This record gives sequence, structure tokens and C-alpha cells, in this order.
Amino acid sequence: MSHFCRTTIKIGTTSLTRRQVEMLVLELGTHYSGKTYNIISKNCNHFGDEFSKRLCGRGIPAWINRLAYFGKFAK
Repeated sequence: MSHFCRTTIKIGTTSLTRRQVEMLVLELGTHYSGKTYNIISKNCNHFGDEFSKRLCGRGIPAWINRLAYFGKFAK
């Protein structure tokens, strides 16, 4: 099975060192574990958004996680 990326989105740059990025990933990993995963409120796109904000001060585009956003209104 192959995976193809639809597009690349440039978000920004970071001034963090490689070690700082590694530490950031480890820190976020404690908040985004398999036990806390929720497809609506805490998924991989939520992780990516927080990571991006902390890495370069800008989050991922809102449309990327739009389905999860609307899903929280469905009961």
C-alpha cells in the first residue's frame, strides 16, 4: 500500500535547535498519548497544530481538522 501526499503547506521556520525540537516532541508526547486519543477532540491534527504553534508560532490551516471541529457538535 502506498501513500501519496496531496500537497505541501509551508507554515514557517523555527529558531529552535534540533535538541529543542526533540525535547518539544517528547513533551507533547506526554499530552498526546494513545490513551488520550480522541478522533474528535485530540487527534493527530491537534498534535500537529500545537507542535506547529510552538515550533514556529503559527498553527496548521483550520481546514485540515475541520471534520473533527464539526464532529464535536454531533451527539
